[in-house]
Amino acid sequence: MKPHHVVGILLAGGASRRFGEPKALYELDGKPFFQYSLDALQENAEDIVIVSQPDLIRQIHRQTTYDVILDEEQFRGDGPLAGIYSAMKHIHSEWYLVLPCDTPYIHAAIVNQLRSYTERHPDKDAFVPHVAGKKQPIIAMYNRRCLPAIEKNLKENCLKIGMLLQAVDTMFIEENEWNHHEAFRNINEKDDLSFS
Repeated sequence: MKPHHVVGILLAGGASRRFGEPKALYELDGKPFFQYSLDALQENAEDIVIVSQPDLIRQIHRQTTYDVILDEEQFRGDGPLAGIYSAMKHIHSEWYLVLPCDTPYIHAAIVNQLRSYTERHPDKDAFVPHVAGKKQPIIAMYNRRCLPAIEKNLKENCLKIGMLLQAVDTMFIEENEWNHHEAFRNINEKDDLSFS
């Protein structure tokens, strides 16, 4: 394994209750949401794995050549933390670059900037943007060193990623480091696609 080998994790298994239909497959300008995150990962990761749910896995698999997996059975349905854990168990790497499927304004330059922190601060365990007053733990980088803490939290049903960030050596990358705040905007409802 090369130093700073990076696996991209695309989380595409959310319930999308507020959105009204699976966000991962919703098309914006002729392209499904998940493809925007996939495009951003392709330029910045040596391998990519997509973590989805049973209802979506076949549809997503038909639209990509990358591995599409389910959460590990014991943690299935336990949210983003389970997705990150399952991808780490599926592909061994030093670093994991996590993106959700509902940030269609994300782009490769932002992801490249995020990846760059792993070389400048290799002893840190996680890099998490802090944009518009919000921490962005599923647009983030995690070292494999986080895996034991992730597993412990899952077993203890501590599913909020904020709990993980307290348990590992996390560097929050502040707002003034990022030029394109719009790239971090996640879509929860269809109205979120309209600019005010």
